[in-house]
Amino acid sequence: QDLCGYKVAFIMNVTDVDDKILERARDKQVPFQELAETYTHSFFSDMRRLGVAKPLYSPHCTEYMEEIVRFIQKQVISKTAYIGKDTGSV
Repeated sequence: QDLCGYKVAFIMNVTDVDDKILERARDKQVPFQELAETYTHSFFSDMRRLGVAKPLYSPHCTEYMEEIVRFIQKQVISKTAYIGKDTGSV
């Protein structure tokens, strides 16, 4: 895609797992993947109706969990991130 004279690729990340999704899935008693897929489909449908260009690629967070965990582990080890005392969140 050409934008202002630059060749660009429109990539949009999809967060298909987080605390809010997990909590809502628990409340609705459905697998989080099912809930995330419903919302993802609805989001892209809305974007299409609004005339927003379709991303070239839409990587989902769950496709990269191993890489994310390794990245966070490195951050904790290097002390550029920390684990919360009360929540265990990083």
